[in-house]
Amino acid sequence: MARKKKVIAPPEHCDSVRAYEMSPWWRIKSKALREPKDTVCAICGKAEWVWQPRIKKWKCRKFHTHHIRYTSAPYEKPEDFMILCYTCHTESHLMLRYQNICEMFQRMADIVKEYFFYEGIDTFRPW
Repeated sequence: MARKKKVIAPPEHCDSVRAYEMSPWWRIKSKALREPKDTVCAICGKAEWVWQPRIKKWKCRKFHTHHIRYTSAPYEKPEDFMILCYTCHTESHLMLRYQNICEMFQRMADIVKEYFFYEGIDTFRPW
């Protein structure tokens, strides 16, 4: 007899973005969005899955599902996300965090803002 899958209900209310993104609902949804083998980073185009001929195995790189909009949470659509590699995701957040340090970081943050924007973040308390 096959095991029954545990059904996880969407969170009714979360106080912050961090609480929502730590929920089992989000973890399953995020993993499902990154499931296809042809997933690539929206910024640099790096593939999530890479064939390694020496060991004859597929290797999965670390990827993130980045929210663009929080207005429809927890019932987001695929266009409310960006799939990004670890490097692009981390560096983009750093540029936004450091934008007030000097003019160079401000210019880089302006470029990042073309890709990253937050719609509906005021519905949650920012982390």
